[in-house]
Amino acid sequence: MREDGLFIGLIGIGLLLFLIGFAFSDDMMAQSQWTASPLKVDGLDEEWLSDNLYFEKKANVNFAFRNDGRNLYILFVFRNPKSLSTIDATGMTIYCSPEGIKQKNNGIIFIKKNIPADQFITLLENQGTLLTEEEKGLFRFRSQYPIFEAYAIDNTEKILMPAGPQPDVEPPAFRAAKKENIVTYEFRIPLASRERHPAGIGAEPGKTIKVFFEWGGSAKKNTKSQG
Repeated sequence: MREDGLFIGLIGIGLLLFLIGFAFSDDMMAQSQWTASPLKVDGLDEEWLSDNLYFEKKANVNFAFRNDGRNLYILFVFRNPKSLSTIDATGMTIYCSPEGIKQKNNGIIFIKKNIPADQFITLLENQGTLLTEEEKGLFRFRSQYPIFEAYAIDNTEKILMPAGPQPDVEPPAFRAAKKENIVTYEFRIPLASRERHPAGIGAEPGKTIKVFFEWGGSAKKNTKSQG
């Protein structure tokens, strides 16, 4: 039996912050801090050290939120090896549903994969990186390299591709970093409308958005959430 890591929250969109109420606890309210500068999505928690991290005991995870008016940033700190094994296998899926829609809507799947060295070299070259034969040889000293992928999906998990790069819209992204038995995940989700980018939250001042975080198995944990 795989462990499921689902929780649900309501996001009240404000000019400078998000208010998020989780299904972890009926009386838990997490506030997203406003940041004037974009965060570097590197999986490290240095930029979050001044934040008060929230804690969910059952999943043994700390979390925090920030936004800069263009993106929502999410930090997860996993301390449970069982949770880590399931998120490694399935990735993290984050769904955002507009106000008034109860079920899961469009979302984003964030997943880490390991690819062979030659495939990693090809990926770098396709992205415009010029590599000498000596540099390629150095890459081949390792058999595999991690890549971090993020795909917009609909409620049937069909992948939705953007028409192309959108001005002033950064695509979703994430990174993970491990220190001893603790793994930190950092996510970036655009606040732009889905018409501009299929991964966009479509956040506007005064609106409420329900958010589902899901990893692992299929069992659902549902309780009331307050916005």
